[in-house]
Amino acid sequence: MNRFLSIGCSGLLALVLAACAVTPLAPLPASNPASPNAREATAPAHHNSLAPDEATKKSQALLETAGQGTSSSSNTTPNMNMGGMHDGH
Repeated sequence: MNRFLSIGCSGLLALVLAACAVTPLAPLPASNPASPNAREATAPAHHNSLAPDEATKKSQALLETAGQGTSSSSNTTPNMNMGGMHDGH
């Protein structure tokens, strides 16, 4: 019984695949993007996303004015003593 069922299913699957292979596809209209006759899409306008916008310019100006009010000693890097590391001489 099991063997008969598997042979029957295999035969049915072969028939379905054969039916799909011989069925002609409907032609696509030229307005369909998958059609070989479709026009190419227009390229979108180039937008420079790395250029600063107005909010970025305003933030940078605020940060620059806030940075001018700090003392210059806080901008220096601290002297880092490496604790006994020598260059070998």
